[in-house]
Amino acid sequence: MGLGLALGLPADLRRRWPGAFAGCLEGRPLLSRGAAVGAGVVGLVWLSWAAGATAGAARLGERDVNWRVLNGVSGTWALITAIAAYVLQRQEPATPARLPRWVPVSALWIGTGSLFAWSGWKLAFTLHLLLARPADAALSEDLTTAAVLHTVAATAGATLARSLTRGTRPRDPDR
Repeated sequence: MGLGLALGLPADLRRRWPGAFAGCLEGRPLLSRGAAVGAGVVGLVWLSWAAGATAGAARLGERDVNWRVLNGVSGTWALITAIAAYVLQRQEPATPARLPRWVPVSALWIGTGSLFAWSGWKLAFTLHLLLARPADAALSEDLTTAAVLHTVAATAGATLARSLTRGTRPRDPDR
């Protein structure tokens, strides 16, 4: 089901917002760049946890293979999102592109959804654990670190998705 969604969503979005697949990201460039950097940092942290880093992690004995794979996949999508946003923000002269425009746009669509949706519900759960401190529930991450990472990830996902749906401006052939 996930593969079908990953393949079908960009095709559906291309039909709904064809302009988003044609130009550069619109909106505030500094805000979009900040969101891309935030996504990249979150991705690097998640990938480092998947590789075995212990900084910002808690309950080290409970970090099993499933936890590492989940962090690896989430971190990879966060980095893909950051790279796709960077590619779409570049303002270079119109030249024949080596990479079709739909590739980074599709990656950005999927990545922003992954960041926003995953971190959105994880943030609510993490904040509950952080504030209520139930004795029978805990995360493998430090709660404060996890709350910051999920806040940055959800914000980056929402910001980049908004930049993408606000429209695009065509590439300037005279530049």
